[in-house]
Amino acid sequence: MNKLKLTFTLFILYMLIGLTLMIIPLFQYDATSPAHIISICLGFLIFISILFGTIAYYNHYKQMSILMPTQAPLAKWSFTPEKYQILQDKFLQEYRNLIVLNLLVCALCWVLGIGILFSSVTHKVLICLLICGFSLVICLALNYKLSQYYDVLLSQKLDVVFTPNFVYYRENIYGFYYSIYTLSEVYVAYSTEPTLNFSYCSCPDLYTPNFMLSLPIPEGHMEEAIKLAEHYNQLINIYSDTHEALYFHK
Repeated sequence: MNKLKLTFTLFILYMLIGLTLMIIPLFQYDATSPAHIISICLGFLIFISILFGTIAYYNHYKQMSILMPTQAPLAKWSFTPEKYQILQDKFLQEYRNLIVLNLLVCALCWVLGIGILFSSVTHKVLICLLICGFSLVICLALNYKLSQYYDVLLSQKLDVVFTPNFVYYRENIYGFYYSIYTLSEVYVAYSTEPTLNFSYCSCPDLYTPNFMLSLPIPEGHMEEAIKLAEHYNQLINIYSDTHEALYFHK
């Protein structure tokens, strides 16, 4: 399973959680019960958020599919994550964060389900069991898919494509901007596992790293990594000078 399939699988399962919280309490609605109101509103919020997130991610994937063929690569690296401790630690942290998120969502569903027991509806026990049961099954399915994905991820080869304007890695594009961050520096870190690091900062403070993309340098690619760092640092200077000129022009 690649990252694209995993992302859409997670979207679908979270949408099911939203539908569970939104629809099941409507079978016997109690307008005086806070648990009913919170459950329906939260379920609607989760469903709508995931729906828009799915559309945004699909558009992002389409843009990448269009953009990639237009960029001639400067270099391409391949490596297996299980051979690099930095990648093992990174993926383990990603996995743990997602598992904790799933457990928190499941716990919230259980709190709302138990809260319905304090309402005045006739079938409150059944509604509670349905919400708790469905959320538990979906949470277990989410955890299984995540475990399956990260187990395979460690043993499969990952490709990194360096283009003149951005880096393509794990179906993401890292350019002068990534999410809400701005690229501030690219450098080679010399250690037992040398890495090519892309340091991203938030716009007001371009000196404190908020996000770091660390790519292990495969054996025999050190000289290439140094040249790539020089190239991207030159781009940073060009972008910075251009933006500063535009700012003062305004």
